[in-house]
Amino acid sequence: MSFDEVSGAIKSRLESPIFGTFSIYLLIFNWRFFVIIFSELDYQGKLREGNRVLEDYFWTSFGWSLGLTIICILVLPILKEVYEKFLNWSGKRVAISANRLKREINLEDLNARESLSNVLKSKQVLQEIVNVCDGRIEEFGRYHQVNALSGNYTSEIKQGLENSLREVSARAKEMKKHIEDLQKYYSEKS
Repeated sequence: MSFDEVSGAIKSRLESPIFGTFSIYLLIFNWRFFVIIFSELDYQGKLREGNRVLEDYFWTSFGWSLGLTIICILVLPILKEVYEKFLNWSGKRVAISANRLKREINLEDLNARESLSNVLKSKQVLQEIVNVCDGRIEEFGRYHQVNALSGNYTSEIKQGLENSLREVSARAKEMKKHIEDLQKYYSEKS
């Protein structure tokens, strides 16, 4: 058996997940043994201390090394799989929540656009009302001029018409102002 064969066999065993993990843990838990080997004790002292360490700690460190190897080889992949499934699940939950929020935002945007459209339509209707009222006021002015020339009008009719037209005109202007405020509010919000 050549040196290359021996080094290849050792390398293949250390690359094995089970044997490599077990060897690393065995080295970690038997650190006292390596301290004794590299200490300045004489040969007999090293043997005596090495035997004591092996008698006191070897089986405990062997058990811990074996237990941790089993955990690393068997339990950790299972925990990794569970963790990855949790990440997948939570990622899907986040995506679902994001989609729901997008739909809600789109619905609110649609409602806001619809409200703004209604406000604009109401503004147009009110503008038509204001135009009609202005036309009526103008007609009333002409009626007043005609009646003043003919002298056949009564002050009660005049007062009633004026009050009615002022009231309608004031309400129309008030509604127009209210709609302009709503339009301004929605345009600022968009």
